[in-house]
Amino acid sequence: MLAPDRRHTKDPLSTIRMEPTGRFFERGTDGTEVELGVVRVYSPPHRLVLDWYPGTGPEMPTQVEIVLSPAGEGTRVVLTHGPGPLSLGVYPKRASAYDRSWELVFASWVEAATETAG
Repeated sequence: MLAPDRRHTKDPLSTIRMEPTGRFFERGTDGTEVELGVVRVYSPPHRLVLDWYPGTGPEMPTQVEIVLSPAGEGTRVVLTHGPGPLSLGVYPKRASAYDRSWELVFASWVEAATETAG
């Protein structure tokens, strides 16, 4: 489970949701919603591309691509986060913060997967 400081609603029990319309958001247990971006490509089970709002907002979204592939008995996850067309000037200033944040997210995913497998 992600810590509350990794949640945009500050609710450790919030859920991340994607709708068929492309809406991508977080919903807290109290109903609070935070827009996280827009789904641009959804090709299950291998690829997801998002316009990413955290850190820049909808005016200058960055782009996140997640690619999943088989790796032995598990799954390899490759996440690429870079500038979108409207965030070329802003992304370099925020890249190190994004890197630190993704390291925390991946660590929580590994912890959750280990707990599930154990």
